[in-house]
Amino acid sequence: KVSGIRDAAENEMLADSWRFTTGSAETIDTEKPVVLQHLPLNDAINIPVTRVVSAAFSKDMDVSTLSSAQFTLRRMPEGELVTGLVSYENRTATFNILENEGLLKSGSQYEVKIENAKDLAGNNIEPYQWTFTTNSLNQAAPEVLSVTFDLLANQSGVKPETRITIQFSETILASPLSAETFKLSNGESGSFKIIDDRTVEFVPSVSLEEQTDYSLTIVAEDILDEDRKALASNFVENFHTGDATAPYVDSALEGYIFPANNSENAAINADVVIKFSEAIAELETESYLSMSYRSSDSDVAVDGTLKVVGNTIQFKPTRFLPRNALINVVANTNITDLAGNALETPYTWSFRTGDTLAPEVVSTEPVENAQRVAVGSNMIVTFRVDDVIQSNEVFDAASITDDSVYVTDADGKKVALDIRVSGNKIILDPINDLAQKTLYKVQIEQSLADVSGQKISSPYSWLFTTEDTTAPTILSFSPEADLMTAQVTQEVTVTFSEEIDSSTLTPSSFYLEDASGTKINATLALDGKGMTARLTPESPLKEEAEYTAYLDGSIKDLAGNLLLPFSWSFVENDFTNPDAVSISPSREETNVAVDRAISIQFSEAMDETTVEDAFSITPAIDGEFLWVGNLLIFTPTSDLLEKETYSVRVAASASDDSGNSLPNDVVWRFTVGDFTPPSIENVSPGAGSFNVSQREPIIVTFSETMDVDSTLSAFSIRPEVQGEISVLDNKLIFAPSEDFLELQDYSVTISGGALDVSENQNPLDLPANWTFTTADFTAPAVLGANPNGGNNAALNTVVSVQFSEDMHSVNTKTAFSITPNIAGDVVVDGAILTFTPLVALTEKTLYTFVIENSATDVNGVALPRYSASFETGDFSAPQISGTTPSASTNNATVDQVVGIVFNEAMDQAATQGAFSITPPIPGDFSWQGNTLSFTPVANLVEQQTYTVTLQTTAADVAGNNLSNPLSFDFTVGDFTRPDIIGMTPQTGASEITLIQPISIAFDEAMNQSVTENAFNISPGIDGQFEWSGNTLTFRAADDFIEQQKYTVTVSASATDLAGNLLQTPYVFDFTTGDFTRPIIVNASPVDGTDNIAVSQPLTFTFSETMNKPSVQAAFKLLPAVDVSYSWDGNVLTITPVTGYVEKETYLVTIDASAVDEANNALISPYNAGFTVGDFTAPTITSVSPEVDATGVAINANISVSFDEPIDPGTVNSTSFIV
Repeated sequence: KVSGIRDAAENEMLADSWRFTTGSAETIDTEKPVVLQHLPLNDAINIPVTRVVSAAFSKDMDVSTLSSAQFTLRRMPEGELVTGLVSYENRTATFNILENEGLLKSGSQYEVKIENAKDLAGNNIEPYQWTFTTNSLNQAAPEVLSVTFDLLANQSGVKPETRITIQFSETILASPLSAETFKLSNGESGSFKIIDDRTVEFVPSVSLEEQTDYSLTIVAEDILDEDRKALASNFVENFHTGDATAPYVDSALEGYIFPANNSENAAINADVVIKFSEAIAELETESYLSMSYRSSDSDVAVDGTLKVVGNTIQFKPTRFLPRNALINVVANTNITDLAGNALETPYTWSFRTGDTLAPEVVSTEPVENAQRVAVGSNMIVTFRVDDVIQSNEVFDAASITDDSVYVTDADGKKVALDIRVSGNKIILDPINDLAQKTLYKVQIEQSLADVSGQKISSPYSWLFTTEDTTAPTILSFSPEADLMTAQVTQEVTVTFSEEIDSSTLTPSSFYLEDASGTKINATLALDGKGMTARLTPESPLKEEAEYTAYLDGSIKDLAGNLLLPFSWSFVENDFTNPDAVSISPSREETNVAVDRAISIQFSEAMDETTVEDAFSITPAIDGEFLWVGNLLIFTPTSDLLEKETYSVRVAASASDDSGNSLPNDVVWRFTVGDFTPPSIENVSPGAGSFNVSQREPIIVTFSETMDVDSTLSAFSIRPEVQGEISVLDNKLIFAPSEDFLELQDYSVTISGGALDVSENQNPLDLPANWTFTTADFTAPAVLGANPNGGNNAALNTVVSVQFSEDMHSVNTKTAFSITPNIAGDVVVDGAILTFTPLVALTEKTLYTFVIENSATDVNGVALPRYSASFETGDFSAPQISGTTPSASTNNATVDQVVGIVFNEAMDQAATQGAFSITPPIPGDFSWQGNTLSFTPVANLVEQQTYTVTLQTTAADVAGNNLSNPLSFDFTVGDFTRPDIIGMTPQTGASEITLIQPISIAFDEAMNQSVTENAFNISPGIDGQFEWSGNTLTFRAADDFIEQQKYTVTVSASATDLAGNLLQTPYVFDFTTGDFTRPIIVNASPVDGTDNIAVSQPLTFTFSETMNKPSVQAAFKLLPAVDVSYSWDGNVLTITPVTGYVEKETYLVTIDASAVDEANNALISPYNAGFTVGDFTAPTITSVSPEVDATGVAINANISVSFDEPIDPGTVNSTSFIV
């Protein structure tokens, strides 16, 4: 029985008792205790510095023999002893480190030894030791693996009430974490919760703003792993909150519903418009908005179509609304914003129609999405207006402004316009030409109204694009020029700088020729973007052959601009195995003549030796080889045997000039037969053919193989043409080496002397004769045109065009046009076209004349489309439209700019040279359009009269002089009241230094004494005035008072040098700063206090109001304890959340990073310590022998282990009874 035993703090235990039974006289305990297991394991590496060192024993141990003398820990290799205390519980001893903040040292080897420890029977343990090594210093720091947020259901962003979950790469210590570890960019704090050893959840204290960018910062020094290594740097995660707010009809917007609620006399063709607080999602059904009216006691639905533009829904009825009817409109709750938030409640309103129509756009010029619009075009809008408008004035003139009718370019910049009205049309005339290749938008706002007050039912806009005058260019082409191809060319490609008119990409404008000038048959294709052309040969190109690609200059972009002619050449390599493309005699041929030569035609040039070596014939026969190009001819030296079948073989060892072998043996048989007379089966060109090309070969096909010499001799052509004649098998081929004459009849004759290879003569009636006619090969061309280019053409200019040949009069005349169109006579006389205008041309106008490809020569060959331009000159003297200032002005400002407005563009140098001003004053000239501005480099003299003169030497850009000189005068006055343009300090400024001078800057020179008398400062303080230019400075004689608000006033009595009063009195204020550093005037508990309660709060009283986050961040408590903070004025109370550890000594620090609200740092850091008392009664953790044990050795000691040290004075025969 154990009772009455106390710990060192006089806490008395609860009484306890247990029983055991001894064994026989022989039951004496002599078994030595051993270490069953230990941590860390022997020779373990990468042990965290936070790891506990412990050993578990096989028996209950005598606690008095387990201390740091028997259980030692040394840092190797020096054997440095580590200071610590040994605790014992449940047969396990633990070494508690007292140095290095209770941690092992990184990258170190340790030796643990246990010796001289005894069990309760006094048996000594055998000495036991082991070693382990901690993590190296270069162990990786922890990292943030992921940061996740709660997202809105519509996925538009993070929920405003989000939880933020942070996952780290390894176990994180909980002790340094606090609410200040996680900082939001809006300055709000929050609470955190540890999910597991690697995961923390942070919840902001308030709901975040919608659709706002935020950042979360994780303070690096608070994130420690088990080795107390921190994040490498503060971690920042950016996120964006989503849209969780439903849209609503925004009555703050102008015209938020149209027609307005309860409005009267709405147009019967009115569109219904409703505007919301934000952009609306595209609608998929017409049920989003519904309209109805009462008819015969029932509701009639109004059909129509919906259109969404940004935050606006427009409903266009399919038919006119009934006249004088009440129309009800409902916007339904299936309307959503872009984030999917639906309208919370239906929105309804009504209006009543009148009996008139609102103006409505019925047509536009240019039309919607028009392309290639001339840059000088006007925009015309035609409206349908109500029949009741009978006056000449259709539109309310006051409603036609540059805010109701305007044109913008792609950047949204408005175009300067001259707006005119003609009946039901509005004409928009750009003051300057539009930019080319530019998208423009014409906008008609709903404020436009007719004379009856009816506004257009809804805004109207359309788009068009101006013309393109820039010629296309070639960006790249393939294969590369002047190189041998690295692989077989599959296609030839050209990439242009812009989209090409596909109709101009033809076999005549883009083609491929071989070295002989023969065009290669190919297909043309243009890619989907219209910028890359592909020419694909129909047959593989010849290897080792040179080819040239041509673009002839007739290719155009979509605007009709011509590409300049271009060509390049490349060479095909040889990659292909040769093959036999024909044999003679043919395979299994019969009736072969006895003197027939044997030939084989290869697909390319061959290595003759390898082919001849590979050649054999069975039965064997001697012969001679002859090569004609790629054709091998074997001519037997003796006749073949009639009716004999011969087998010819060319082995696969035969190779071409590049060493490529035949893919297989070439083997065939033929049979020598008797001899059939030949006949002509076909001729090309055929008899009576027309339009035969310049070098079309003449081919005669016989019924059998022909004798070369006799067949060659039998051929003739009249008129005679030079060329090469060849006979191969049953074909005679005449290839002209010179062009046929155009439109010439030719006669071809094969005389009766043509024999087959067996010298059999054709028994039919010979000679054979036929004729054909060649075509007209040459397209007409324009040799020159007048005028062509230039910008000073006379107004009676006659256009003439010279062609390369006589032209078809009617076709050429109708193919001619001129823009702008002008009446005139077109005459085509042989090879010359003339156009004589019937009226004078317009000055300064660009004219373009075109001859379309419908023009032909007299043989019907089309002329390529031709165009040229010229500009007429300017022959009128310039006029002055106005001046600035106007003549005789007597109140001009000192910075007056002199302007002269002309009616046309001027020769700037000549006009500036003609300008003078008296009295003379230097200045700079500038031009804005047709306006000359003279800006003096210095202010004009007040009350001075100036005379401006412009002599007649001023000329326009065409050299036309001013017809009359200009002279006018003006006088400068002084009428401007001075104003204050700046001050130091700025109004409302705070934290101003105590010696800050006060400066006030005026916009002109001031009367100093009057202005100083107008100056006042409150609270009053003496000082001195200083002037620097237009700036008044007041320097106080003494320092300002800290944290004092001062008000400075300059009354309106202050004047400039001309006596003009200050425009308005001026008042501004500033506040001086706080420059006194705070101190801690009281702290509890005081340094060195013992026996503190486990929940004792810490209080600190500061000398002034503090920056609370900085103080809380500067506070440290070691060992670390979770705490909460509360403030009462200047008093900070820090309360432990879970309580202190009893009997633990704590160190309190507030470092100098704590600042007051003026950012003044604490004068000196605060350091103190206190010790927590012991308030827990001791309890028994183990007994030996165990409860109800039997067979206990008769020499066993009886022991009791407690959970804390006990007072030995309370252990006696009364408190410990057996």
